[in-house]
Amino acid sequence: MNLDAGKTAALMVETRTRECEGAQDVIGCRECVKVFILDLVDRIGMLPLDLRGFEVPLTPDNVDHPSKDDGGVTVQCVISTSHVAYHAWPLQHRFRLVVDSCKDFDIRVLLEATERFFPVKRYSIQVIPYEPPTIPGRFSDEQIEQGEAEATGPQASVSARTSTARTAEA
Repeated sequence: MNLDAGKTAALMVETRTRECEGAQDVIGCRECVKVFILDLVDRIGMLPLDLRGFEVPLTPDNVDHPSKDDGGVTVQCVISTSHVAYHAWPLQHRFRLVVDSCKDFDIRVLLEATERFFPVKRYSIQVIPYEPPTIPGRFSDEQIEQGEAEATGPQASVSARTSTARTAEA
């Protein structure tokens, strides 16, 4: 896998607990994560345009509902070349970080910044290189107008994805 440059990188991380002032665990602290993302965006040479964080409350055990949730934190940063998204599940000690950009960035910087800020136990990463569209689509004007258009070419595979997994030493 080429770690020198990427367009999209999706990182899934399992962590150890590290307390902070804003939460029991740093991965669930919206303000800590905002600091991390702004630092990361700077390190990979991108320009932040907007940064927002949201907390999803833990659904109480006595509530039985289809949208029952373990709670978590989502932070999104719009950058001049696309976006950075962070989704954390503190009770599971995991988070997912996605950096998507039309500008190449050094994947190693992403990994180093993540390990510097969070107590990483292990992670997996998918790097998805940019490839121009190659599957022909044949849409009738009527299908497009009715929102029923489907590609008639061969089904796309996700073979362009490359992934690697790593376990940090305890």
